[in-house]
Amino acid sequence: MNGSEILLNILKKHKVRYIFGYQSTTVEPFIDTINNFPEIQFIQIDNQQSAGFVAETYARASGNLGVVAIASGLEAMELASPMYNALRNSTPLVAFIGQSESTLITSKGYQQADSIGVFLPITKHTVHISNIEQFQSDVEELITVSLSSKQGPVLLEVPKDIQLQKGNYIDNFQVNPTNLKRQIVLDQKVIEEAAGMITQARKPLIFCGHGVIIAKAEHEFKELIEKTGSPVACTLHGISGFPSGHPLNFGLMGIDGHLEI
Repeated sequence: MNGSEILLNILKKHKVRYIFGYQSTTVEPFIDTINNFPEIQFIQIDNQQSAGFVAETYARASGNLGVVAIASGLEAMELASPMYNALRNSTPLVAFIGQSESTLITSKGYQQADSIGVFLPITKHTVHISNIEQFQSDVEELITVSLSSKQGPVLLEVPKDIQLQKGNYIDNFQVNPTNLKRQIVLDQKVIEEAAGMITQARKPLIFCGHGVIIAKAEHEFKELIEKTGSPVACTLHGISGFPSGHPLNFGLMGIDGHLEI
């Protein structure tokens, strides 16, 4: 299968149902190939920046991996704001950038720009694919980085010829954990210390942040609150992590929050 098919098979494995984007020259092979994958729907958005924001919002609302696909150059630059938004919101988002053919890539060519350099400070990881043999491993690691630890946006840049080039796809590919960034390891001692602080506190107050939603731990968080009887204050991004009508919900904290908190 070609590079586009390899990428779409990986996205299908990660339960991606929608790809948002803007149809254009260097991304055409990938977008055209989506038609061969009935499980995945491409949604055309009127401009590139809006496509990025729609993908980020979808990922944040659904808890699923968001994907946006657009062409390189000035079009790719339109993703700067939504990618930074995803970084601040810890939203898992993959930006697929269709680059010019490998033999035509320059920093000053038509419809070209240094996407890797521009997006490096506002993503968790960026990858330019230069070899079809490394395609699957690079993409699998990139998506794992986006979804692991503190989630966030990543950028994948693929030249047009590699989108069409034939390569191998391994069904049960395993990502080497040593290639990934920081891993979270639960420390039982720290957990016990935190539990002791909560139970011994005279006037406890527990914050419900976005991490509760990212971890899909709303039920467990509610159990913790009801077991300890501790009141809760929610951050703006964590406001849906705890029932608003619950008697222990003291409301919203922060600059837009309730004065009582």
